[in-house]
Amino acid sequence: MGTPIIPPVDPDPVPPGVFCSRCWGNDKKLGDGPTPSSVTATFSGIEKGPGWSAGMGEPLDGDYILIQRPIMPCVFRFLDDPSYVTWDCAGVYVEVFGVNSEGSTVFYGVNGLCDLFIANIQFHRFKNGSCLITIPEIEE
Repeated sequence: MGTPIIPPVDPDPVPPGVFCSRCWGNDKKLGDGPTPSSVTATFSGIEKGPGWSAGMGEPLDGDYILIQRPIMPCVFRFLDDPSYVTWDCAGVYVEVFGVNSEGSTVFYGVNGLCDLFIANIQFHRFKNGSCLITIPEIEE
């Protein structure tokens, strides 16, 4: 299997990161190339659920640049304390977890190993929507 063609998010390539051998490498789902130092998570279509109240903040929407955690090379995170988004691409399943500044869980989704599309699990406060992970070009 060759490297999949995935359009870059930024016009400038990102530096290579620490190698994540569960998702990148020979015959791996995300291709043969190096692991990027960052990815983009795009959230869309998340709605307020029946248990939402004004103090819970707004659903995630738009693009978030997630930076690789070198000590855990298959985990990428956006952190703007106290809000955060994490993409763990190589556990038993993919997990995306998002919390807003009010401390409400605004996105939680799981999917198969190394998947780039994750649907939101239905919560009482926030529902529907999805997250798409985009892998940028990597500097040579």
